[in-house]
Amino acid sequence: MPAELASAAALRPGSPRYGRVARILHWLVAVLVIGAIAAGLTMVRIGDGPLQNRLFDNHRAVGFVVLVLVVLRLAWRLGNRPPELDAAIPLWQRSIAAVVHWSLYALLILTPLVGWIATNAYGAPIGIFGLFELPVLVAKDEALSKVLFGLHETLGLVIAGLVALHVAAALYHQFVRKDGLIGRMWPI
Repeated sequence: MPAELASAAALRPGSPRYGRVARILHWLVAVLVIGAIAAGLTMVRIGDGPLQNRLFDNHRAVGFVVLVLVVLRLAWRLGNRPPELDAAIPLWQRSIAAVVHWSLYALLILTPLVGWIATNAYGAPIGIFGLFELPVLVAKDEALSKVLFGLHETLGLVIAGLVALHVAAALYHQFVRKDGLIGRMWPI
């Protein structure tokens, strides 16, 4: 952790760091979600062809990995309580943080599942980086696939908005409040 983050966190006894496993899972999911959103926005805007096919394949595989990692993160969290927020953080900010965090967890499970079912309904297989294919959860149904792909896209945009809010809050705490909060989840 950079010195300014470490020293700020050390000055705030109410802001201990998350454990190593939680930090690793957080940053893996963060990078993968940003990549999945970028691929998702790109793949629906470019023409048919090998690049679009590769983006779809990678988007599906990354979505499955995100699903698995978020389930692991939640399982880990059940046995490893997150550190308490500093008492100086207003209740309204704590409440918003809790809603955003739990909404992200829910959406990062729901969105890949909706994408999986939508892809099955479309009739396409879901390969995971050439290692294996996911089981088919529903029979081919083009009308259902259109509805679910629309829902999947909407959920992805909501995730993007919540991620932006999450990042903005972290930056606010780092550069406006200067309370060391970002040091709780800093990867190193």
